[in-house]
Amino acid sequence: MDKERLQNLLEEYFNNTIGNEDCDELLKYIEQTDPGLFSEMIDKLVQDNEEGPAFEGIQAEKVYENITSDKRFSRRSLNLYHKNWFRIAAVVVVFLSFLFYFVNTGKIDLHSNANPESKDLKALIVPGGNKAVLTLSNGEKVALDQLGTEALTKESGVQIKKTRKGEIIYDAPRMGRSETVAFNKIETPRGGEYQVILADGTRVWLNAASSLSYPTAFNGSKREVRLTGEAYFEVAKSRNKPFFVQVNGTTIEVLGTHFNITSYSDESNLTTTLLEGSVNVTKNGHQTLLKPGQQAVVTRTSDHINVSSADIPAIMAWKNGYFLFRDEDIKSIMKKISRWYDIEVEYRGNVEEQKFGGTFYRSKSFSELLHYLEKLGSLHFKIEGRRVIVTP
Repeated sequence: MDKERLQNLLEEYFNNTIGNEDCDELLKYIEQTDPGLFSEMIDKLVQDNEEGPAFEGIQAEKVYENITSDKRFSRRSLNLYHKNWFRIAAVVVVFLSFLFYFVNTGKIDLHSNANPESKDLKALIVPGGNKAVLTLSNGEKVALDQLGTEALTKESGVQIKKTRKGEIIYDAPRMGRSETVAFNKIETPRGGEYQVILADGTRVWLNAASSLSYPTAFNGSKREVRLTGEAYFEVAKSRNKPFFVQVNGTTIEVLGTHFNITSYSDESNLTTTLLEGSVNVTKNGHQTLLKPGQQAVVTRTSDHINVSSADIPAIMAWKNGYFLFRDEDIKSIMKKISRWYDIEVEYRGNVEEQKFGGTFYRSKSFSELLHYLEKLGSLHFKIEGRRVIVTP
C-alpha cells in the first residue's frame, strides 16, 4: 500500500477536489487498509487542518445514511466492501466532506452565534486558556498569566520559575536538602488550565476549576500533595520515596507512574484512571491496586471502590486539547463545557433524553459548539450574558 498516495487522496476528499477515478481508488484503499492505520491517518488530518468536530455514536449513524446520496460513490456497490469497516472509515471522511460543502455553500455559518440576536456576546464567551493563581507560603497571590518569562521568587532555597511554555518549575538544590519546607498552592479558575513541575521532577497538568497544594521541596520519607478538581500526573520515579495524592478522603499512592484524577465538587464520583505503572487507591481502610487501562471509581457516600476498564481517549481528551463525548446526556456535556468556557447553564423543560457523541476542539468558539449541538439534536440554546439557557 502506498501510504503517501492514500494521504493525498484523503486530502483531496477533504478539500472537495477529488475526481471520479480517484474516488474509485480511495474506495479500494478503504477496503485494503488496516482500520487502525486508516484511523490514525484520519486523526492526523483532522488535527493538522483543525476541521470541525467529528461526531460519532447516534450522530455518526445519521451521517452514514447520507453516504448513498453522494453521487461520486453511487457508481460502486457498497456490498463490495467490508460493510462494518466501511461504516467506520466513511463516517469520518464523509462527515468532514459534508461539513466542507455546507460551510462553503453558506448553508452553515460557523461564525454565527447559537442565538442570532446575541452576536455581540460572542466575544464575551471565549475558550479557556493558560491561567492560574499561585499562592506563596506567606499568603501572597501571583496571577501567573499576567507575568512574563521570569524567575518568580525563592521559597526556602527553592527557585520558582515561569517558562516560555507557560508552566512553573520548582528548581530545588541538587546537593543536600533545602531549608525549612514551604507550602504553595496553584489554582486554575473556570476557563483556565496550567502545568507545574514539582521539585522532584513530577509533572502535573491542572484542568479548569482545580487546585493543587504541595511543598516546595520533598525532604521527608514521602512525597504528598492535595488535589481538588482534575489533574493528570506524570510522577518522577523514586523507589524509596512514594508519592501520595490526597483527594477528598481518598489516597492515591504511587512510586512512579502516569494517571489522571477527577474529583470535582459537583460530581458524585472520584475517578482515578491509570495509564502507566501502578497505583494503590485507598479510602477508609478499603484499597485496590490498579493496572494500566483500569480506573477506580469511589462515590462520596461510600467507601466501596469500583474497578473497571477505562476509556483512555475520553479521559485524556481535556489534556490533549479537545472534548470527547460518548453518547452523553446534555447535562453531563454542559457541565464539562461550562468549566472550560466559564459559563452558567440553566435548563428549561425536559432535555435529558437526548444523547450526544463526538469530538470537539477546546480551542474552538463556544458559539460554534452550540451551533453543532443544535444541528445534531432538537435542543436549543439561548445566550444571556454568561448564562446559557437550554430548552427542548
